Amino acid sequence: MTTTTTLRHVARHEIAFAAETSGSHPLTWAQRFQLGQRCKPHVDGLGNVNVRMVWPLEGAPDLASVTRAIGRVVERSESLRSRYPRVGDVYGDPVVLAEGSVTAEQYAAEAPHDTEALRDLAELMAKPGFGLDDPPVRFAVVTVHDTPTDLVLTLHHGAADAIGAEVIARHVARLAADPEARLRVSWQPREIAAYEQSEAGRAYARDADAHDRAALADAPMPLLAGPREEPAGVLYHFVSLKSRALAPAIGLLAARHRVTAAAVLLAAYSRALAEHGGLDQCAVNLVASNRQTPQTRESVAHLVGVVLCAVDVRAQEFGELCRAAGAAMLRALRYGRRDPELFTASLDQASATLGRPATNAYFVNIRPIDPGRLAAAAAEPAEIAALAAASELADISGHGEVYSGELTFDVWDVGETSALTLGTDSSSYDAPALAAILRRIETVLYAAV
Repeated sequence: MTTTTTLRHVARHEIAFAAETSGSHPLTWAQRFQLGQRCKPHVDGLGNVNVRMVWPLEGAPDLASVTRAIGRVVERSESLRSRYPRVGDVYGDPVVLAEGSVTAEQYAAEAPHDTEALRDLAELMAKPGFGLDDPPVRFAVVTVHDTPTDLVLTLHHGAADAIGAEVIARHVARLAADPEARLRVSWQPREIAAYEQSEAGRAYARDADAHDRAALADAPMPLLAGPREEPAGVLYHFVSLKSRALAPAIGLLAARHRVTAAAVLLAAYSRALAEHGGLDQCAVNLVASNRQTPQTRESVAHLVGVVLCAVDVRAQEFGELCRAAGAAMLRALRYGRRDPELFTASLDQASATLGRPATNAYFVNIRPIDPGRLAAAAAEPAEIAALAAASELADISGHGEVYSGELTFDVWDVGETSALTLGTDSSSYDAPALAAILRRIETVLYAAV
């Protein structure tokens, strides 16, 4: 195991598990979509999109308590005891093992919670692909003077999404601090797949497909040009905007118009993108967590999906646009889980009707926004204007495939300093164009304050 510049690898711990359930089950809709189109967990390099998570271990637990907690979380999570067979890039049904082991690498640090070092370690752990016989999770425990302070893990994307990774980390930390802690019981991937194949699941799939067909027909978006090849490879244009003015502006507008912060962000982005492309309606693939029910809230599974969401941007007043975006989000997120086969058939039908591909390559990922952090960042309009003057754009474009053929708007954080990013490998947008759209989002928000 390689040592990072500030962390020293000191030990490897084998952690055995023994559980009562085993067997195989069909891939869930989300697994089929992710493993079929977006992720390749078995390849080396960060293009595999393996999930990374860093989590603090509070209360100074000893190392034995942490490794026991890891073992217990693996035992109660079928996805972490699964193997993901494949032929080439095509994945088959997951196989759940009752017994086996996982490893936890131990690293020594000079100080706890070294953000940069932990980020580098997570990236290092995520780069190697997962082999056919590998456990779908890798753990590392960082210690200071032999006391665990941080947990780092990386996941095969078929096993769980980023929210599932957070559930794993949170449960390990809680059990390490309190072995008697009671954890919520949520559906396993096997149970999710069973629901999807049930009569209720098929009825839901048909309703979701009806939503997708309507969105594909009513709001076709311009096609993106292909990536621009260079001698060093495909150039991925990636621009970020960081500002202390975003959170107070978003919070003020959300309260004023009685909508969510996510609706405010979707409204501003839809208007900026529509103005850039000369559109009356902006349709995007909205990333959906799909954890609204008690059965799925803390599932260690891949549940994240995407759903088409169309926003009419002709509204002149920003509050009206926010309400339209909020209503569109509510309608769309009811159908955040889709059967990939039904969607493929509907996409083909829409393409035939349009006489061109109906593919929507515009993605929006607004991560959960903490109301407490939003409230803590509150400011008066005059203060917001002053903070806006100090916002910063960064062009971090580089070579390499991330999400090929897509234009992706990511809201990474909304707090004291908020971060928005826009990225694509499409030659339809270069870095200056992405920067202009991000700046237009700022202008739309601050003008509405």
